[in-house]
Amino acid sequence: MNKQIIGFIAAVSLFAPACASAKDKAPSAGWAGTWKLNVAQSKLGAHPGKWSETRTYTVDGNKITLDTKGMSSTGQATHISYAGSVDGKTYPMMGNPIGDSIAMTLVAARQIKSKVLLHGKPSASAVSEVSADGKRLTLHRHAMVGSAPRDVTMVFDKM
Repeated sequence: MNKQIIGFIAAVSLFAPACASAKDKAPSAGWAGTWKLNVAQSKLGAHPGKWSETRTYTVDGNKITLDTKGMSSTGQATHISYAGSVDGKTYPMMGNPIGDSIAMTLVAARQIKSKVLLHGKPSASAVSEVSADGKRLTLHRHAMVGSAPRDVTMVFDKM
């Protein structure tokens, strides 16, 4: 019987760290909700135009779903969406003219690195972070639009 108890304790001690590390690899609940682009606080580069954007994130474990609606710098209506885990694997993206898939990696509970791909080739990268108080989301993005790089910093306020 002592061998069974020792075996059980050994199994639990091996399993418990795996559970803890899986939980640590999930985005903070602070991501969830609706965010509105704060144009005045953002740095939209040489193409400020008519930008507007509202993002809605849903978080379920290590899966994050995004639905955005807005207006591009040229005044064109936009609607981008995706759903995927923060595991570095690629997931389909809809509505993005410079990407058809996204790969996300969790840096910390409040920070995600992402890579957007178009036909399997990288077209943009970003680092997004929710503030400690959960009221602000900042996204630093580097994209190739045609042959020209475009760097923007987008600041969103939680609604």
